[in-house]
Amino acid sequence: MNLTVAMEVHKIKHGKCFPIIVQQYLRAREEKRLKKICNEGGSRSAKTFDAFLFFFWYALYNDGEEKIIRVFRETNVTCMTNTFEADFKTAISLFGIKNEFTLKSGFARCRTTSIYFAGLSSGGEVREPTHSHILFFNEAMENNKFIVDKWVMRCTEMAIFDWNPAATEHWVFDMELEPDCIFTHTTFRDNPNCPPAVVQTILSYEPTEENIRRGTADEYLWQVYGLGLRSTPVGMMYERGFKEYEEIPISKRKVRKNYTDTADTGEDFLCSVCYVETEDHCYVTDVLYTNKPMEYGESATARMLIANSTEYAEIESNNGGRGFARNVESLVNAEGHAEITISSFYQGLNKQTRIFTNSNKVQNLILFPKGWKEKWPDFARSLLGFKKEGKNAHDDAPDVITGIAEKFQVIRLFNETDTLYYDTLPMCDNCIGIIVKDERNLNRFCSAIYGTHGGNVYVMDVLYFEAEYEVACDKIVGQINRFNPMFVNVYAEREWRNYIEQMQSVISTNIGRSEKRFSETEYVTAKCGLIVEHFRYKSQKDAKEYTDFLKDKHNYVIGGKEQPNVGILCDAIAAHYYNTTGVI
Repeated sequence: MNLTVAMEVHKIKHGKCFPIIVQQYLRAREEKRLKKICNEGGSRSAKTFDAFLFFFWYALYNDGEEKIIRVFRETNVTCMTNTFEADFKTAISLFGIKNEFTLKSGFARCRTTSIYFAGLSSGGEVREPTHSHILFFNEAMENNKFIVDKWVMRCTEMAIFDWNPAATEHWVFDMELEPDCIFTHTTFRDNPNCPPAVVQTILSYEPTEENIRRGTADEYLWQVYGLGLRSTPVGMMYERGFKEYEEIPISKRKVRKNYTDTADTGEDFLCSVCYVETEDHCYVTDVLYTNKPMEYGESATARMLIANSTEYAEIESNNGGRGFARNVESLVNAEGHAEITISSFYQGLNKQTRIFTNSNKVQNLILFPKGWKEKWPDFARSLLGFKKEGKNAHDDAPDVITGIAEKFQVIRLFNETDTLYYDTLPMCDNCIGIIVKDERNLNRFCSAIYGTHGGNVYVMDVLYFEAEYEVACDKIVGQINRFNPMFVNVYAEREWRNYIEQMQSVISTNIGRSEKRFSETEYVTAKCGLIVEHFRYKSQKDAKEYTDFLKDKHNYVIGGKEQPNVGILCDAIAAHYYNTTGVI
């Protein structure tokens, strides 16, 4: 045993746990019985890196003896990506001992000690336990007690556990009662190698007046990741958390989609999520979460859509989203991927209400890949730290996954990318007016003026509003007198005949009334192709009524119930008229 060399390892700059691990191991060796050590603490407290430094000490101390160390996380993906590639390789480089190891994929060898990295399960199957001298369960709260116990039974010297205490009840806490187990407690302050930027991030969680004012304070994150104390997220929107997957299962339906929320203000984040929608769930495959400038966000989103073989991308058109969508589409097309359909739509519903009412559906429907919290830490913190009540620093991540849940297996009849616009209205012929009254909402109307030019239909003016009958009549009369169409047809119940007569008395255009003797959804669907091909809309939508009219058109869902449809009914009726008269 090279005891002198091993003792030199103590001079390496390490954390609080390393000497305690060594002491516990020496007790195990002296007493010839298995010992356990549980390193519980906050984020970046050096507990994992200290375990890796112990591996080096152990290899030197036992030089000449063939020893086996096994390192586990719940799955192969998290163990390979996070524990081996990110943490272990970084740790041995930081300690200046990388040259002491022979490294292969998921394997390290130091002197006569072999270190194997693996998941307790792989592809959904539990790995059968084999012999080891040292076990290390990284992020042990992820693991199943039954599986862990089977491995510990085949370990001869010591089992090491570490975790962030993100709960108040868990089987790992029961080990405190075992006579051969000791617990340590560490925080980021116990790590002499913790980068200053990381320290500042962790300190930003502390609920001080300044952090509360800045919107970074989070009591739960501070308790668990700052102070390393056992805690549960009180009042969090997603208290049950999210299910994780290793592989997307075989299914009858797989559609690759994306949902993007552009940054509404300078403090907001661009959040773009790619996912695979099956008949049962939505499997997240990639996330872009950044507050970098819009130019970066556009190119990064385009690259992500291409990399994930996206078929359909939905981009919220609020506050510049429509321009963002057009720029992303241009970038995608420039790379030769015109097969990606990019649509923008207006989201007018209250964001907090949407997030709250869909929270249960979101947690049941959306699955994340194993290791997603480490892969997208800012996104994960925004999502899991979102409170039901009070001020939240950001709502971009919850907004996007809520949108994914809302759009699950939803197909829209009119995508905004299919809508054609005009900047200057040409001289139009065949000018007509169509008025539709919503029979479910007694005060909602749409009155639209249409004209034709060159075989296309131009939506010249739109009144899209809720008002009492008398007010509605006054507005419509003003519109008719401005455009003087050939005729106006009103689709409303019989009780509206008196109002039509009143309007007819003050205008020269002939007004007629018709019954809707057709299935509204079937009628709109039948005329959809004509509308997409021949209709043109104002590109400068300054008037709120015109904006609302187009918003409801683009949000119209095939088979949806109780959705606004008076606007698209006007378009469908106009399309039918111009088609039967041979204009289009």
